[in-house]
Amino acid sequence: MKKTPIILMFLLLLLLTGCKTDLYTGLAQKEANEMYALLRNEGIAIHKEADKENTIKLLVDESDIAQATEILKQHGYPREVFSSLKDVFPKDSLISSPVEEQARLNFVKEQALAKTISQIDGVLNAQVHVVLPISNDKNSHSSASVFIKYAPNAQLDNYTPQIKRLINNSIAGLDYDRISVALIPGNEILPSNTFSQDKHFLGIEINENSYNKFIILVCLLIFLLISTNLLQYFLNKRKS
Repeated sequence: MKKTPIILMFLLLLLLTGCKTDLYTGLAQKEANEMYALLRNEGIAIHKEADKENTIKLLVDESDIAQATEILKQHGYPREVFSSLKDVFPKDSLISSPVEEQARLNFVKEQALAKTISQIDGVLNAQVHVVLPISNDKNSHSSASVFIKYAPNAQLDNYTPQIKRLINNSIAGLDYDRISVALIPGNEILPSNTFSQDKHFLGIEINENSYNKFIILVCLLIFLLISTNLLQYFLNKRKS
C-alpha cells in the first residue's frame, strides 16, 4: 500500500500527457513550425517533438487526426518534395541511353521550375510539364503547361506573364506563346469557430479542448487516492 501514492502520481503524469499519435514525421524545422502554428490557431491540441536525422514530428490526439489532416491539406501541407538531379541520376545508376538521359534531364527541369513557382506566396501546389520536339522532326515544337493550385485569398493573375517568362527562359527553343498557365483556386477555408484559448488549473496551462477531460481525470485520481487511504486506514485499524 505504501507504493499506491507513487503509482497514482505516475498515472496522473501518464494521463496528463494524453494519448497522442503521430500526425506527420520527418518534417523540416520551418515546415513543422508553420504546420504547428496553423493547427494551434485552428484549436487543435498539437505537440512537437524531435525526430530522427534532425527532423521534427507532429503529434495530435487520435480524435483530431481527420480534422488536422484536412486543415493542413487545405493549406497545402505538407509541401510537395521535388526531385533533384542527385535523385534522378544516382551515383550507382546504370548507363542509360541518350533518350533516357534527355527524359531525366527534362524531368529535373520540370521539378526545379515547379519548386520555384511553389515559392510564390499563396501557391499551394505547382506542376510543370514540358514537351520537347522529337529528334529529326521539323514539324514538332516544344511546349509547356503549368498547373497552379492557389489559396482562395491569393491574387496570382498578375503573376502569369512572369511565370511564362520564367518557363520561357529556362527551356531552350520554347516559344512564349506555346506556354499555358492554369490557375485553379483551392477550397475556401472558413474561419474556425472553435478557436481555442488555453485555460489554467492550479497554475497548469491546459488547452481548451482538453480541459474538461483533464478535470474528470483529476477528480478520478482524487477519488482513487481517498479510497486507497480509507482502505489503508481500515486495514490498519483491523490489525490493531
